[in-house]
Amino acid sequence: MRRIIPLNSDWAFNGAKVQLPHSLSEIPGNWFKVSDAASSGSYRKTIMLQSSDIEGRRALLRFEGIGSQARISCNGEPAGQVFGAYTPAVLDITDFLSRKGDYASVTLQVDVSADEDPLIPPYGFKMDYLVFGGIYREASLILVPEHYIKRFSAFGTADGTVFIESELSENGPSSVHILNKEGEEVGFGQISEGTIHIDNPELWDIFHGVLYTAVMEFGEDTVSVRFGFRDAQFRADGFFINGRKVKLLGADRHQSYPIEGYAMPESMQRLDADLIRRTGLNIVRTSHYMQDPAFLDRCDELGILVFEEIPGWQHISQDKLWRDRTEENVRTMIQRDKSHPSIVLWGVRINESADDDELYRSTNSIAHGLDPHRQTGGVRCFEKSHLLEDVYTFNDFSNQGLRSPKQVCTRKCPYLVTEYCGHMFSTKSYDDEEHRLSWALRHARIVNDMYADDSISGCIAWCLFDYNTHDNFGSGDMVCYHGLCDADRIPKLAWYLYASQNSSEPILGLSSFMDEGDHPANTLGKVAVFTNADFVRIHLNDEEIGDFYPASDIYPALPHPPVIIESFIAKRLARIGISSKSDQTLVQKMIDDAKKEPSSALLRRYALPILRLSQIARMKIPAFIKKIQEIQDLAPKAKGIWRFEGVKNGKTVSVQIIDPNGPIVLQATPSQTEFRLSDCPTYQVCQVQLTALKDGCSMRLPYFFDSIEVHASGSMELYGTARVLTIVGGGAAVYLRTRGVGSGQLSISSKRFGEQTIDFNVTR
Repeated sequence: MRRIIPLNSDWAFNGAKVQLPHSLSEIPGNWFKVSDAASSGSYRKTIMLQSSDIEGRRALLRFEGIGSQARISCNGEPAGQVFGAYTPAVLDITDFLSRKGDYASVTLQVDVSADEDPLIPPYGFKMDYLVFGGIYREASLILVPEHYIKRFSAFGTADGTVFIESELSENGPSSVHILNKEGEEVGFGQISEGTIHIDNPELWDIFHGVLYTAVMEFGEDTVSVRFGFRDAQFRADGFFINGRKVKLLGADRHQSYPIEGYAMPESMQRLDADLIRRTGLNIVRTSHYMQDPAFLDRCDELGILVFEEIPGWQHISQDKLWRDRTEENVRTMIQRDKSHPSIVLWGVRINESADDDELYRSTNSIAHGLDPHRQTGGVRCFEKSHLLEDVYTFNDFSNQGLRSPKQVCTRKCPYLVTEYCGHMFSTKSYDDEEHRLSWALRHARIVNDMYADDSISGCIAWCLFDYNTHDNFGSGDMVCYHGLCDADRIPKLAWYLYASQNSSEPILGLSSFMDEGDHPANTLGKVAVFTNADFVRIHLNDEEIGDFYPASDIYPALPHPPVIIESFIAKRLARIGISSKSDQTLVQKMIDDAKKEPSSALLRRYALPILRLSQIARMKIPAFIKKIQEIQDLAPKAKGIWRFEGVKNGKTVSVQIIDPNGPIVLQATPSQTEFRLSDCPTYQVCQVQLTALKDGCSMRLPYFFDSIEVHASGSMELYGTARVLTIVGGGAAVYLRTRGVGSGQLSISSKRFGEQTIDFNVTR
């Protein structure tokens, strides 16, 4: 029988003892040199087995991901090489096992380099992301019978047909059992038949990740894969799943983290998928490379669609070896991942590259040959590109909203927008209020345009998280601040726009903390509330400011348009008789102009409107002007307490309170506190998000910066986190990893917040 032995513990790395996943170097979150990431190192490990374990078996060494090239030796002899950071490497090391009595052993050495070799995609020219080095995914030793299953995949369609594909070490009879989600057998067939049919399967769908299991038996070997039954197709009139038209709303994902780069185990890969689901997004693009199988597994379980693509960024080499490796990346990607029902599109073109018909005819041919059930896409950033793929996937960075497919494509075809906003309006968590709001509303405009055009299947935002990059990109500090969340996955303002569209939870995200001094000339300007409520009710102290409704006139196609508030004084004006909307808008404009340019000339310019409005209010002009000054002053002696209520179906479902006298609190939210080591072949990592908030309001404080101390003990230890760290723009994160069985604790302390502790428990 097949046996899988994790090889993640007790590696010697440059003289130190380490566990996998492991990064070649820990680098700061920003302000470092490219050479800090492009390092090298050597890993060594001796594997000891009982001779009986390998009797009549082959020993296959598997690395899920090494960044970005490696030379592997066994007992000092060359055993294989790895070129490229994102595909698995499998080596048969049976003949290297040294048998001595009851034991067999082999000493592995893996010499890893993160140098940017121009013969390895995505390298060759400048690119806007970093590839972090190390054995950064898990490793294993797979003991298989002499005659074994090399590859096995299953793909199900909505009519109940299961398409089986396999590669065996030699020809022979084999069979496949189909199990439902309860583990009951619902189908059986011979592999030679190629297909198996089951009646009335429960369909895999968006946010409904129903999974079946296919178990293949070949002699003494058995392999199982999970799959789903579904139909999905991009058409010229939109995207359809199981016969139902659905608009796709998603984001692009980079897999990197601060400090540790790519080296995060399964628990953190799955957590990113959980965040995507919580945001209400129904598709994610794996920009710009194949990502961890654990991430794809979680997308399968949650019903999140995936657009997976090969490594690359704009550059196409004419070198034959580089091009051969690009073609091989297509093969490896599809062969590794074709059972995942979440994957709906194969990316077979180098991101934002020029047309290269020879290369892209080949990559498309490879993809369709290996997987005739899925469509292909190829992300470009210019109009009228040669369309060799099935779907025209386009990065639309127009500042005027989305272009129509007619402008972009040479003919009518399926169309998907795969990037927008992002680098066109880089936004940090601590940028000023107007900048953050302008950025969020740019996203709203694009998403509205997508929903309004039936010929656009969907749009995928650039991007989910801030990420490290080369020094010729980003903000000069080696970071691109393009994310809906920061690099620690803590939401920024635009995140609430997306969450409010499809999230099942009540969402109420405020663009403002109601501080006039944060704006030029103390002019508050517009305020947006991103919500899925029917309307927002606002109070200032005990005064009802009004009910404010989604801006359906500005964003008519959005499922849940943001509430846009231009003025908070309408009810106050109505109390003195100024009740028409046009007059209220005029008064607000006069107030704003007076703040920006107080002068007698301004008073003369508005003389006639003031006369008319004072007559409506039945006041003399001096009294009217004084009254307007009182009305516009939202904090006459001290800043008041603002209360924003999201009301749905007549009930308050969400509340945000901005109290100037309320305490600032440090909210510490762990991704998990209970761990079972058997759930993962290596250590597990959790994240504790730290968010500085005003008590009663869940929006991070964008101008909050402070230092805190953290200490881990017991079964948990800090991972890629310094003992003293800084909360930046109201947010930071602590990463912990398991180091044994038992109880553990994290203490968080600062002069401002005192000390709080979080308890953890680790079992086998």
